[in-house]
Order: sequence, then C-alpha cells, then structure tokens
Amino acid sequence: MTPIILNQISATNFAVDIPDNDYTKGLILSVQGVTLPNVNLLPIDVPLNPMLRGKVPSSAIEFDPFMLRILVDENLESYMGVYQWMLGTVDYVEANSITSREKDQTISVHILDNSMKKTIATFHYYGAFPTNLGEVELMYTNDTDEVVTCMVTFAFKYMEIERDGKIIRPALRKKN
Repeated sequence: MTPIILNQISATNFAVDIPDNDYTKGLILSVQGVTLPNVNLLPIDVPLNPMLRGKVPSSAIEFDPFMLRILVDENLESYMGVYQWMLGTVDYVEANSITSREKDQTISVHILDNSMKKTIATFHYYGAFPTNLGEVELMYTNDTDEVVTCMVTFAFKYMEIERDGKIIRPALRKKN
C-alpha cells in the first residue's frame, strides 16, 4: 500500500537569495514564483545484441534552466537591474564577453517548512546568469490594476542540494 502524504509543502514556502556582486549590487527583485529545473540523467543508446538496442545511464547529468517570476515595479528597477546584469555579462556593443574575468554568481533557493521558520532544503545554482528577460505585457484593456510580472530564465554551471546542513552527494551502491 502506498503511504499517504498528509503534510504537503505549500507553493509559497520559498525564499530566493542573490548575493551582491558587480552585476547585482543594489538589485532588488520581488520574486513572485520560482520554477526549479529538471535534472536529467542522459541515457546512452547501446546494442544489446545484433537486433536489439537498449538504453543505459550515461556518466553525465544535465540541468535545465531555472526560472523566476518577478514583479515589475513602477520605475522598472527590477527589469532594468536584470537587463544591466545581462549587459554586464556580454557587451554586445564592443563584442566583448567579460564573464571569464568575473567571479561566478551563486543563487540559492530555500524551501521552507509550512511554518516558514525552518529551511527544509536549499538549492544552490553555481555560475548562474540570466539568459532570458521575459516579456512584459502592458494593456489598455485590463479592467483592474493587475500586477505586472515577467519571467527571468537563468542558466548555471551546476547545482547542489543542501539538506540538514549537508550537500547531497552520490552514494555508492551496495554490492549484491
């Protein structure tokens, strides 16, 4: 029998930490949502016999990007802050990429318990940088003063998950 999960996590129990660096100094984002990325163990296609092919796990893991939904403030400070971060990563006017000279940025997403007092797990994204500053939809046809948000997509070198103060590492399988 499958156990029943009675205390589900709430979708609002999270906090995002983007430490200050040259790109993000003074950047304040009102994060409305976060999408944790897919983690993919890439399969390899191998011949099992002359007439049959199968899949086995490769030695590589791939991470999809993670996304933040941010509130766009009336002075566009949040939008412009991410835009400046992107311009600080690649100067397309001078055709110059300056990321190799900069320290990697780490973004952390803390998942909180239902009391919002204890951190259940922290997802650390190392070498994170924005790759897409999403569209901002403005319309005259809105009847109400709706909140304006946009999505920001981040790529990163790798991620680690911390639980109970320890980074989750690969565990060797027991021999049968």
